[in-house]
Amino acid sequence: MQSENHPTRRKTFTAPVIALILLAAAVTVTVIAAASAHRPPAEAEDDIPLLPDMPDFGGASLTMLTEESHNFEFVSEEITGEAVNDAVFNRLLKVEQELEISVESVTRPGASSKNYDVYCSEVRNSVLTGQGYDLAAGVSGFCHPLAAEGLWLDLIPLPYIDHALKFAVPGLCDSTPGGRLYGLIGGGSLSAVREAYALFINRGMLEILGLDNPAPLVRKGAWTLDSMLDYARAAASDLDADGEADPEIDRFGYVAVHSINRAFLGSADCHALVCDGGRVVVLPADERMINIYEKVEALTADARVSWVSMGSKTAANAPFTEGRSLFCGASLSYTETLRHSDIDWSVLPYPKYAEYEDGYAGQLPFSAVGLFVPANVSGGGLELSASALTALCHYGSLAVNPLYLENALLGRTARDADTREMLNLAASSVTASYDALWSRLYDTPPHDILDPERVGASFTAFYEKASAKWAVEISMHTDSELK
Repeated sequence: MQSENHPTRRKTFTAPVIALILLAAAVTVTVIAAASAHRPPAEAEDDIPLLPDMPDFGGASLTMLTEESHNFEFVSEEITGEAVNDAVFNRLLKVEQELEISVESVTRPGASSKNYDVYCSEVRNSVLTGQGYDLAAGVSGFCHPLAAEGLWLDLIPLPYIDHALKFAVPGLCDSTPGGRLYGLIGGGSLSAVREAYALFINRGMLEILGLDNPAPLVRKGAWTLDSMLDYARAAASDLDADGEADPEIDRFGYVAVHSINRAFLGSADCHALVCDGGRVVVLPADERMINIYEKVEALTADARVSWVSMGSKTAANAPFTEGRSLFCGASLSYTETLRHSDIDWSVLPYPKYAEYEDGYAGQLPFSAVGLFVPANVSGGGLELSASALTALCHYGSLAVNPLYLENALLGRTARDADTREMLNLAASSVTASYDALWSRLYDTPPHDILDPERVGASFTAFYEKASAKWAVEISMHTDSELK
């Protein structure tokens, strides 16, 4: 852990990268226009850079396991004229044509804690029987821990993977013990963008309250936990003067569903467990970590300032949707809800801890989908699986994800260049960490250490107890397939 006097290392995308994203999005406009006119998909995508030289497989069949709530990211049954759907359709067809393969998708439940066991059991059974799938796509927070059971192959030794890694989210290759990589998160799936955490802001409320737009603070690197707390406190008001927080009446500085609190983990560069030289180590609860927790608690646990709900996202976000909160913590997909709203909204990245830190880093969302190769794939199947994975990442990065950002987020919802800039920043700052990928291996999830509901009365006491358990659990996991 870095001290107060030394900037922490973080990676963020800058203007040239954002420009590249938008350039790719512009290219895809041609793709969609052609698709909606029912032109041949392969011809429609001629402007997209082709894959590097890869083999053709002479009509081989590839079976891909997906889960039902994210199947739309990979499979579309037909051209409908809806931009993103058609881009997904064209992507898969392009992959099939270039590799000379046919792809069959098998879908199972698995998106939530209530049913992910169905998906995991499917993976487990298919590997144990030596049958089933050449490739799997699943929610990373659920799927990565399956590596501890030996159910996924390490992707690093596979052919063509170096090209796929170009599209991986930053930090991914540094977030697995032993320098391994079990799941590729990035260009292969929409959710790396669609589910990225973002801070929504009601700009109309800024004007009413006489507050400055914080976007200039973001640009000059001064958007911090302290500045966000100042804004939130200035906005909050007990409108019915009854001394109690009422999400149906009062005005809040910040609202969110409670699981969104983990967004502060990445943005403040605060982590309990990290990979260091191939080992998993527990970081101490130093002064910096304690200060971060206290700042997050001051924002999220004070009912006079915030409404952090244990209920649904819809209920949690309702005060913002209804124009009664300055900030709302949510995924970028929330723009789809706000599309027809009369609120003058914009987007900001989650704040960093201090101005001296370099750039903004967004926590990798638990629900981001990764691509995995089951452990029973072998021989010539390895080349087939790796080729398909690489092709999906290639065309997803160039023809699907940028289009979603431009069409579903920016083209229909953004009010101005300021919003476009901040949306791009929030989408491009997603950074992977050990906490985000492997939390479900631990009885006390390290990606929730900033959640006051989980921490309780004393952060120090909570962390001391959790650290002792983590040390034991680490020894168990690193003696498994993760060593």
